[in-house]
Amino acid sequence: MRLKLDENLPEAARLAAAALGHDVDTVLDEAIGGAADPEVLAAATCADRFLLTLDRGLGDVRSYPPGSHPGVAVLRVDSQDATSVAEAVRGFLANDTLGDLTGCLVVVRGHLIRVRRRKWRGALFDFSPSARISLRWLSVSPKNSASPSEESFTPSS
Repeated sequence: MRLKLDENLPEAARLAAAALGHDVDTVLDEAIGGAADPEVLAAATCADRFLLTLDRGLGDVRSYPPGSHPGVAVLRVDSQDATSVAEAVRGFLANDTLGDLTGCLVVVRGHLIRVRRRKWRGALFDFSPSARISLRWLSVSPKNSASPSEESFTPSS
């Protein structure tokens, strides 16, 4: 996965992600440290990189809706020391049951992960190996509704 790490993530987080085989770039590599959230996300989007951050502001679905960027993961850690943050990054990136997170807004707190995907009208069928995970988060619209619904679509066996 192509990643961009926000300036609030330590070097240990970069090393953890790289050790798992990810292509890692940082906000500091681009010399945009201290930039506003929209500028940081724009840089990640231009480089087609999934953004990892501790900044809760980037988790606002109203400002940064899923599908408007390559993806954002907001890490919620109890302690922001380098070891704790690197462990959170390692735990999140090592989880291979998440399916494709492209364009998603993800909030990670320990072993709990909340994924917000772009809302779809009608059903979307995903026949990939991770389909069971993907379909659990799929939002569909009822037939007579003008806007997307918050209902979950669960496939029948």
